[in-house]
Amino acid sequence: MKCQVQPRRNTWSTRQRVLNTHAHWTRHNNTIEKHTDRVHIQSAKRVLDGVAGLVFLSLGVAGALLPGLPATPFLLLASWFWARSFPRLNNALLRFPMIGRIISDWQYKRGVSRSTKAKAILLVCVSLAVTLYFSLLAIPARLLVATLGGIGTIVIMRIQEV
Repeated sequence: MKCQVQPRRNTWSTRQRVLNTHAHWTRHNNTIEKHTDRVHIQSAKRVLDGVAGLVFLSLGVAGALLPGLPATPFLLLASWFWARSFPRLNNALLRFPMIGRIISDWQYKRGVSRSTKAKAILLVCVSLAVTLYFSLLAIPARLLVATLGGIGTIVIMRIQEV
């Protein structure tokens, strides 16, 4: 009985072939080792994503403390970057008592709860009233502040409820 040798199939996908074209081979202790730049690129990207998440978290905290600087978009960006690079940090942000539920509702359900919308509109109205009452702005500047506050309120009202 003759034994026939089956030809070996090429099981690599096109993506693996493309990624391996940038590989280089080195000889070390009589063995040939393959090194790819992909590992270094992935670790550098992970570090950059983590740093970007930290920067956006800092801006979000500053936005929570400073009037006129929004906190939510920066916290959403921090969560997005950390979800890609450091899932443990993203989970810690999502478990944070004050903002975790709001961020997870936005990420997974693409909306906010009715109580969150009501709190946001109340906060905008109170900050507008305090700004307009205590500021020494001219009438056109006060109208501009009131108009921008009205636009912000409309935007909040148009966000989908969950």
